[in-house]
Amino acid sequence: MEDDGGGHTGWWAFVDETIWAPPTGNGCYVLAASIVAQAEVEPARGMLLSLLLPRQRRLHWRDESVPRKRKIAATVTDADARHLVVVGQPMDQAKQERARRKCLEHLLYLLDDTGVGQVVLEARTARLDARDLALIEALRGSRAIPGSMRVGLQRAATEPLLWLPDVIAGCVRAELTGAAAEGAPAIAARTRRYEIGL
Repeated sequence: MEDDGGGHTGWWAFVDETIWAPPTGNGCYVLAASIVAQAEVEPARGMLLSLLLPRQRRLHWRDESVPRKRKIAATVTDADARHLVVVGQPMDQAKQERARRKCLEHLLYLLDDTGVGQVVLEARTARLDARDLALIEALRGSRAIPGSMRVGLQRAATEPLLWLPDVIAGCVRAELTGAAAEGAPAIAARTRRYEIGL
């Protein structure tokens, strides 16, 4: 599913999120974008596919073992990509979609400012995808993002480059929550992080 924005520049961004929702208290919403030059899209896909284990269909940070996380993080650190992360907090668990909207609006502004013209969000459900597309149209209508920015939705099972922001978001979440953040220090050097209030 894709919106009907216009043309795009040579920079692509792939976007994924993670949520920290503790049993008590407020958590945070982490939205990560990995920016790849159009010429590097296919090599980056190949690099990520090479990390798959036999019979593994996709990488998912939270499902990987600690040794695997170290290997994946080292490979991602060497990838020709830059990363932007928006962290929204404190997040009311009952208002996760509101948190997403605020983080996505801020992230799209940053991506436009960085020169990205093609954005790929990880598809969720039809109803939630429709909400994302409605937000994008509203932002375009208010000129918060340009009409030339194209935004599409794809499944992580079919777009390996969505695995990149999954890794970045997972590392940032681990750092924020004090969990073991395998590979996070090296990745942090290539990541710009922005915090917004929710």
